[in-house]
Amino acid sequence: MSKLDKNERWKSKMLLTEHVEQYEQQHLPHPGKIITAEERTMLRDCILLPYMETMVQKSIAEIEYSTNILKRLYLAAGQYILEQIMKDLYRLRRELKQRNIRILTEEQSDLVVYHYFYCRG
Repeated sequence: MSKLDKNERWKSKMLLTEHVEQYEQQHLPHPGKIITAEERTMLRDCILLPYMETMVQKSIAEIEYSTNILKRLYLAAGQYILEQIMKDLYRLRRELKQRNIRILTEEQSDLVVYHYFYCRG
């Protein structure tokens, strides 16, 4: 932020309109490289869905060895949920690729998992 941002003289007639526009264009962040709220949600889902897939697969494996009366129903529901998770994950990855957003690596430090991504370069 420069000294002119909070200065009231900045808004007066001392400056030409084209100079104001040039200043604002130079100091605005590049809109192409800013990630939107929708894209953040997509990234979050793309990161969480593989964990959800693993949890559902473990649940299906546990149900297969159970003696529950509704075992077939639970297995069918689990398989359906697993298919939906995989479809969503495929759709999200394709959409992120079209928007030129890449998730790079995953690091873990003290129980905290960090994900790095590139947004349009």
